[in-house]
Amino acid sequence: MNQAKAITLMNTWASQPLPLSASTWQGDETSGTLTIRLSGAQAAVRSAQAKLLLTPDAKILDPEMANQFWLMMREQTQDFFINHKQTDLWRFAVNPLSPPLPLPGNQCIEWLGGQRWFLGQLGAEQAKQMALAHGGHATLFKSLNKPNTGVFTQLQDQALTAPLAPIVQRLRSTFDPDSVFQTGRMP
Repeated sequence: MNQAKAITLMNTWASQPLPLSASTWQGDETSGTLTIRLSGAQAAVRSAQAKLLLTPDAKILDPEMANQFWLMMREQTQDFFINHKQTDLWRFAVNPLSPPLPLPGNQCIEWLGGQRWFLGQLGAEQAKQMALAHGGHATLFKSLNKPNTGVFTQLQDQALTAPLAPIVQRLRSTFDPDSVFQTGRMP
C-alpha cells in the first residue's frame, strides 16, 4: 500500500467509531505496510476486525507477535529504527492530513499521519521548510555526524505555527507568570 492511501485510511478509520489505538505505516516511495492496533471491549474489537478485514491484504496478527511489534515500535527497536545507524533519522511532526512528504527512501508514519520518521540525509533548512509547509516542525532525531548530545533541534530554532503560538503563550503565562524559567529553550 502506498503512503498516500495509508494516510487516508488511517484518518478515515480514526473518524469512525472504531477502537483504533495505534497506527503505523512503513515503506518507501512506492509501497509499504500499514499496521493498526485495535483495543477495548472484545465485542468492539471483533466488530472492527470484521469491518477492516474487508480491506485487501488485511490480516490479523497473532496476539504475541502484535504485542512484540508494538513494544518494538514504542522502544524504537523495530527494524526501521535500527537502520538509523547507517544514516540520519529525522522526525517530522505535521498535520495528520498532510499528503506524503517529498522524501526519497524509507519512512515510518505514526499517530495517524501526524508523526513521520525519515531515514536519510537532509539539510536542516530544507527539513524545516518542508515541515512548516505542512503545519509542523522537524527535528534531527539522531545523526551520524553529531554525538547524541545536542542533536535535538531547539524549539527556538523553529517558528511556532499559528495554532501553536497562543497555546505556548498561555502555558508560559500560566505556569511561569514571572518568567523565572525563561531559559531560551522555547520561543
